[in-house]
Amino acid sequence: MPDEPQLLPLNIYAGSEFRWTRGLNDEAGAPLTSTDGWTGECQVRAGYGGDLIVGFGGAGEGTCTIDAEGNVTLAVSSEVTAGLPATSGGGPNGRYVADLEVWQTSTPAARYRACDFLVRVFREATV
Repeated sequence: MPDEPQLLPLNIYAGSEFRWTRGLNDEAGAPLTSTDGWTGECQVRAGYGGDLIVGFGGAGEGTCTIDAEGNVTLAVSSEVTAGLPATSGGGPNGRYVADLEVWQTSTPAARYRACDFLVRVFREATV
């Protein structure tokens, strides 16, 4: 089982490719690796239980990958970020929320919340 969830900032810049990488460990400090069957999914929403803004992994527009060293990467293309609504007019306190869930592919019902995020989407200045 992974460590307790951490609350992290996540900034997405509209019109730019987005990539975020972080190592994940279990309670004993061992990395959660793809070779051990770990996978994940992250959904950015307009509030807890709110509308989906962008998804990573699963049926989302972005990807969520875990490598053999235990690094999880969330990524989405610049075409997708260009269409995301900026947070200045939405989300709780000008931010969206998200969580990263991970699980072993052999037991998909046993999901763990690895990270919670406060997400901001910044508009493009150059048009």
